Amino acid sequence: MEVSASGPWVPDDDPRHLVPRPWGGRRLGTVAGEPVGEAWVLSPLPDRPSYVGGRQLSSLVDGPLGLLVKILDTAAPLSVQVHPDDGDLGPDRLGKEEAWIVLDADEGAWIRAGLREGVDAASFVEAARRADADRAEAVLGLLEAFRPRPGDMVLLPAGVPHALGPGLLLVEVQQPTDATLRLYDYGRGRPLHLADAARVLRPDRRPQHLPAGTIGRLEGAHLELRRDVVVEAPDTPTVWLATSPGATWDAPDGRRHALPVGTPVLTGGGGTGRAGAAPLVAAWAR
Repeated sequence: MEVSASGPWVPDDDPRHLVPRPWGGRRLGTVAGEPVGEAWVLSPLPDRPSYVGGRQLSSLVDGPLGLLVKILDTAAPLSVQVHPDDGDLGPDRLGKEEAWIVLDADEGAWIRAGLREGVDAASFVEAARRADADRAEAVLGLLEAFRPRPGDMVLLPAGVPHALGPGLLLVEVQQPTDATLRLYDYGRGRPLHLADAARVLRPDRRPQHLPAGTIGRLEGAHLELRRDVVVEAPDTPTVWLATSPGATWDAPDGRRHALPVGTPVLTGGGGTGRAGAAPLVAAWAR
């Protein structure tokens, strides 16, 4: 899958954008021989910034950017996890609403998101607590399932438990935080966060799904995704940032441009470059 760039920000093809993960594949590259699960291609976070023209993205922005954009390559299942809402873990702690745009999906790839009807938060957390490393379905079976296709869009409100299976390449757009609470992790030995997860689960909230090839929009508290036109493959998604008032961008010519609410921030489709490298992003401030 190739992605194209428009607008002023094109992330550098920089190995510092690549993050090894135990579930990662090799479509984004490797770091010291380890598989890469994530490429942080648009990140204002100081502990893992993205770079544009050799400069940290945060140095080009005056005001809140409002989102973090990654590309994910899954060669193994990710943990069953949930993200907190704003203030769930403290009055000043940012939550994490996120959305996925599927770029590629192997046959048999899957996504699980949202508790099935009749499953409450307490029983879900208890199932995760009891599940052995080889009994993933005892947890996954409590979540709604669907088969992703390239061009699918999914919006996950904070508090919705979810899991990604192997064989996926997707864009992940989220609030600018990496707050993740794991409930089940296939015995990988990483910390679990069952108590905090129990506090932030929202059984009443549901994922939103816009299938490939359909016109429509997904609207959350912080993110809005929309497709206004259907094109021949490859599908061309556009991600819109719904809430980032007051941000500005310093253009190479020295002029400063406002980034109004509702600015498109990511386009995909035909073009050049491998996924995870420049060019990827974005149509800021048309």
